[in-house]
Amino acid sequence: MSALETPVAVFEEFLAPMELTWAHQMVASQASEFQPSQVIGEHAEGVQDPRFRRSNVLYHLGGFHDLMGARLLWFLPHILYRLGIAPFEVRNVELQLTSSGDGGFFGAHTDSDDGPVNSRTVTFVLFCHREPRAFGGGELHVYGRDPVSGDHAPQVATVVRPSQNRMVLFPSDRLHEIMPVSCPAGDLLDTRLTLNGWLHR
Repeated sequence: MSALETPVAVFEEFLAPMELTWAHQMVASQASEFQPSQVIGEHAEGVQDPRFRRSNVLYHLGGFHDLMGARLLWFLPHILYRLGIAPFEVRNVELQLTSSGDGGFFGAHTDSDDGPVNSRTVTFVLFCHREPRAFGGGELHVYGRDPVSGDHAPQVATVVRPSQNRMVLFPSDRLHEIMPVSCPAGDLLDTRLTLNGWLHR
């Protein structure tokens, strides 16, 4: 890995087939509970800004929160080794389910700015869309950082394409973005679905 590249860990088939089916059932049964996504405003509050982020989020995931938390903590030593992060005690696992439909995207940002999110240390994204995939685009770009200045290097990107049951993890302080999604189908299960969240130190 060159000095400018960003550490990204990718695991395939992260969920068992029955767990993936459970996720799809949860999406279908709670379709009315999805809310427009928010970003952190200038006063550290959540605000909607469709010019910068366009998607919908489900926050109450029932038993899936415990499932994902236990799975991630089990693999934590390997994850931290792959990412080059020193071991730390996980204080909280934050989890949400995000649906990015036609025109959905998320501009370049980091996940661990000042305020209530500054303890986020590892970001994770599990693609859990339905197959056959009915959307295009939606690639995750994770950008490098200059090891001397600490500046982001948006000219150097690791590109991760959506693939069902693929788990992606990277340091939460790295600049990243979700490229625009094309999804002509109208069903929620046809959108770019991700179980995504953060490990807090």
